[in-house]
Amino acid sequence: CNFRRDKYIMTTNYEIIDSVAIDRYSIPQHRLDLSGKTRKNFFSWRGQFSPEFVDLLITSYAEPESVILDPFVGSGTTLFEAVRNSISCIGVEINPAAVEMAKTVQFVNLHPQQREQIIEIAKQIVQHFTHLDSTRFFIRCSKLNDGVIKEMLLASRFNPLVHNIILNSIFHYYASHARKVDDLTKFVFSFQRHVNFIRSLPFMQKAVKVFHSDARALPIEDESVDLVITSPPYINVFNYHQNYRKVMEMVGWDMLRIAKSEIGSNRKNRGNRFLTVIQYSIDMFLALREMRRVLKPDGRLILVIGRESKIKGVSFENYRILATLAVELAQFDLIARQERKFTNRFGKLIYEDILHLKPVSKDGGTEDDAREIGVEFLKRALKNAPSDKVLGDIESAIANAHKVERSPIFKPDNLLGGVGANELDAA
Repeated sequence: CNFRRDKYIMTTNYEIIDSVAIDRYSIPQHRLDLSGKTRKNFFSWRGQFSPEFVDLLITSYAEPESVILDPFVGSGTTLFEAVRNSISCIGVEINPAAVEMAKTVQFVNLHPQQREQIIEIAKQIVQHFTHLDSTRFFIRCSKLNDGVIKEMLLASRFNPLVHNIILNSIFHYYASHARKVDDLTKFVFSFQRHVNFIRSLPFMQKAVKVFHSDARALPIEDESVDLVITSPPYINVFNYHQNYRKVMEMVGWDMLRIAKSEIGSNRKNRGNRFLTVIQYSIDMFLALREMRRVLKPDGRLILVIGRESKIKGVSFENYRILATLAVELAQFDLIARQERKFTNRFGKLIYEDILHLKPVSKDGGTEDDAREIGVEFLKRALKNAPSDKVLGDIESAIANAHKVERSPIFKPDNLLGGVGANELDAA
């Protein structure tokens, strides 16, 4: 049915979604909940998949010759788990720090001897700028300031893989020692830690690709992907551009410009944050439409999303918004639902919804349709407003929905980072 002509479509769609019972048997619930989890992510990045959870999805739904895509790849957990299972994979991400983390996976296509050659070049750069003893890698000085870091970054730019090692060493150094970031001993530890991780990666000849690009404009051929596994952004999400912002600005990135392309972030629409619901609906529709384009006709999309987001005390069910956009506008059918739960570091029980979708042949929607879906969810939120002020904000967002446009599309670069290299398309 046509969303714009049928004012009851949201009720109908809610009934369709709720009629798909939560599947607790295809994968036993205790496995989805990762009872007895033993592995951790290598990289420090907020909102990451658990490696064991991704491995569970891959072993359950991928084939040996599959191509797996994560269009919101973050630090690359999906990619590292794919290569552990000897499966070809593609990652897409707009955050340049996350891209560098994810690009570490490309070392799997190098033989151990080739990796050692790259590692040795990176080691020589570190030795040169930190005055380390070349034979014992012994520290002759104890401080590491921003000037030294900038020099190492500049010296490594000639080789993307060398640059990758240096940057990731710096990321870990900052993440692990945020309160004291001038201790050279700790930087050497971070460098050696990353080198050891590279050495531990399996060798694989199958293609592994990481693109610095936007999920709404995937640089991927039509019908070339078998399985999409991703955890998309949600409404009022953390400002990911703040992760390692200082380091990436040393490289030359304008992180505030990149932030304009982040989907759902809480820095947007500060005048009225409820406008983010509408912009999120438009942006995620465009991302879902791209996933539909690149999936093979018999492919599968698995979306993993935190159940609930809040704006000024008003709850929005993320999975309902995404399922509505996917089924009604982006040419998908919902074929299965799962859920998982875990306790976060603050002791709070968190629920995630797992949506399984398949591409189908039916009429698709438009950005205007996505805007109307966002408006409908705001209308449903009116009854939950905790105060007259919040109620007024929601009503204002509904009244001004026609002014809300998609976030600027981030244009991919030919170079990885650099002053002036990143451009945004607001058209």
